[in-house]
Amino acid sequence: AGSDSLGGGEANPPEQSGSAGYGQVPKYRIVDGKTVADQAYYRSTELGDMALADGIREVGQFSFARSSLSSIVLPEGVETIGYGAFYHCDSLETVSLPDTVMCVEPKAFAFTPWVENFLDGDGGDGDFLTAGGVLIAYRGSAADVKIPGGVRVIAGEVFQNHTEIESVVLPDSLSVVGEGAFEGCSNLGRISFGKNLKEVKDRAFAGNTMAEVKVPASLEKVGLRAFGSAVIHYEG
Repeated sequence: AGSDSLGGGEANPPEQSGSAGYGQVPKYRIVDGKTVADQAYYRSTELGDMALADGIREVGQFSFARSSLSSIVLPEGVETIGYGAFYHCDSLETVSLPDTVMCVEPKAFAFTPWVENFLDGDGGDGDFLTAGGVLIAYRGSAADVKIPGGVRVIAGEVFQNHTEIESVVLPDSLSVVGEGAFEGCSNLGRISFGKNLKEVKDRAFAGNTMAEVKVPASLEKVGLRAFGSAVIHYEG
């Protein structure tokens, strides 16, 4: 079982939806037809199989955390899955992601059967759990890691603290390396970048052994401490 701390504590859940009385603010679960609000279904015991409506672009922080959700289908057009969105959904075994997702924040699917069963060696092919072109989890122990072709996004913290990793090869299909994806990989000394990388988020490679790193000309955004203390050189 995981901790509720998540590096700072789960926020207190908002009031349940219903008519607002004096001094109360109603809880909106879907905002403008585009966003599943933060904590929208937090701890809900009424969920099972669910498919979100077309038009949703973002799934907010802790939106389904600790709910009874058993399966989820996210529609085409969803771009962002927030921090802890499905954290500790203890019945969540099936997830379908569209190929429009460009950001999966840390702890989004932590402590769900979908991920935990994979990490325990149950189901899946190889060492990588992927959905919709997003790399969700890794269960390998290799020193040299080659990310599979077709992966567009590496979710937050996927390889965090895998100290056995010494080198990483990123495919040309990759656009985004998520927050803290390789943070704490203290023996990581070589990164081979693909040609189409667009963004490396905060602390993605923090804690590596590299004094300097050469990044491709395609890179448009570099987050805070993305490469730790390494000096960054841009191609082109």
